[in-house]
Amino acid sequence: MDVILLGASREGLLTQAIKGNIPEAIARRSHCNVILFRGNSDDAGALSSTS
Repeated sequence: MDVILLGASREGLLTQAIKGNIPEAIARRSHCNVILFRGNSDDAGALSSTS
């Protein structure tokens, strides 16, 4: 079974209306299972932290 794992967009509605929502577009056009995830805003910098 194939699965696509994508990070959900954090863009505002206006930006999504202008540019489109790429993760959602991929999910809609995919022929396999797609999992969209969104991390907590508190954890946004956790992966880029060097400490």
